[in-house]
Amino acid sequence: MIGWTAAIAAYGPFIFSVIIGAVITTTTNANGFFWGLLAFLVIATWVNWHFYNKKGCERPS
Repeated sequence: MIGWTAAIAAYGPFIFSVIIGAVITTTTNANGFFWGLLAFLVIATWVNWHFYNKKGCERPS
């Protein structure tokens, strides 16, 4: 399982560079990518906080 996870994680830099390249090609700067990334991270943080901070939810042991 660790090998599979590492193989999938290796695509991260490739995907980020392709998306940044596409944004730079269309808008001549990468600001849109970073604003979109910021929005994604804020939403992901909220989802984690919402579902893992409830009463009765699973807690790491």
